[in-house]
Formats: sequence, structure tokens, C-alpha cells
Amino acid sequence: MYSKKEGKVLPKIFLDGFEQEIATGIARALRSDFPNLKIAAAYFAEINMETLKKWYNGSNTPSAANLIILARGSPSVCQMLLELVDGKEIPPARYPPEVD
Repeated sequence: MYSKKEGKVLPKIFLDGFEQEIATGIARALRSDFPNLKIAAAYFAEINMETLKKWYNGSNTPSAANLIILARGSPSVCQMLLELVDGKEIPPARYPPEVD
């Protein structure tokens, strides 16, 4: 039996290439729209500061729900997300939606 100080250490799990690309893209986009972390934290007040810091530094990717929150508040994150799904640019909004 292992003592509390001994035992097996789980290896660090690194992000897959695509997840790392997403994390890097989000960090770049956030830095583009928010020059420093304090400004981003003030804007995204509902998001934990440590979590936001990880996204801002590109070390973690947000969940789907948080990615939507980021895309709503950051035009650059929204643009990056559209480019990842093969969109070229943000289409112009049509309000109210056209009905046939």
C-alpha cells in the first residue's frame, strides 16, 4: 500500500493539435479585443478570473457554452470561430429575418 506522499503520478495530458489551435486562436482573439486581462475580466465578469486567465494565455479551451459567451463579447473570437467552421467573414445581420 502506498503512503499519502508516495504513489503514482498521473502524466500531464496535453491538448491535441486542434484543441491547441483553438486555444491559441482564442488567446490571440481575446488579446486583440482586450489589451490586458483586467479589461477582459471586467467585461466578462461572470467568468472566473483564473479560468479567463487560462483562455487569455492559451493554456485551456472553453466549454461550448463559454465559447458562445466569449464569441458574443469578442468580435475577434466570433470571427475566429466562423473561420474554424469554414466561414470567411461575419455575414451582415438581417433583422427581422426574411420570411418567405
